[in-house]
Amino acid sequence: MRAVALSAACGVLLVLGACGGAGRPAAHPPGALAGGSVPSVPTPVPIGRGDRLRPGPGPGPGPATADRLPCRTAPPPRTHDAVHIELFAAGHTVIVPAGIGIAPPRRRAGAFVTGGRCVTPLRTTEPTGVIELLPGTRATLGDLFAVWGRALGPRRLLSFDGPVRAWVDGTRWRGPVAAIPLRHHAQIVVVTGPDVPVHATYGFPPDGVTHLRP
Repeated sequence: MRAVALSAACGVLLVLGACGGAGRPAAHPPGALAGGSVPSVPTPVPIGRGDRLRPGPGPGPGPATADRLPCRTAPPPRTHDAVHIELFAAGHTVIVPAGIGIAPPRRRAGAFVTGGRCVTPLRTTEPTGVIELLPGTRATLGDLFAVWGRALGPRRLLSFDGPVRAWVDGTRWRGPVAAIPLRHHAQIVVVTGPDVPVHATYGFPPDGVTHLRP
């Protein structure tokens, strides 16, 4: 049932450019665009095709983040803090995959990743942009991309070149994009390329239950 709900929720990406975990799409703000203009109707942001816009979860956590975000084999707690990120490049929605921060071989149940060889305190278990953090974890967006093994900088988002802009809870972020803190229930939008609608909020589940299983 959860996999069916997730599939239905991801259909919303075609209309709003966002996907909520198991049927919880992001709330639309008052029509604000990344460039500051206001459209008369919601602007569709299509889901990207191909490996550049649907990147995989990477090879798993490496030595660059091992000291601060160790990969542990202990069963994770069922509850966690959560952040939602939306990535847009070349006028398309980038799918944030399940399995970031989880070392292969990864175990899967449909669209969800339920486990692996070890798990970091910062990970994804569903392809919706929801980032799970162990309570008390202090991390940044740069840490997420480091665990993911993908590029993030002032002029680089994944494999896309060009100025990178970001918003946190609907407010433009003026510092380095990699320095954005991953705070509980933050809504983060990162864009390179054309303007897109900026969602200011996200409908997080009240209990923050993970898909990981012992």
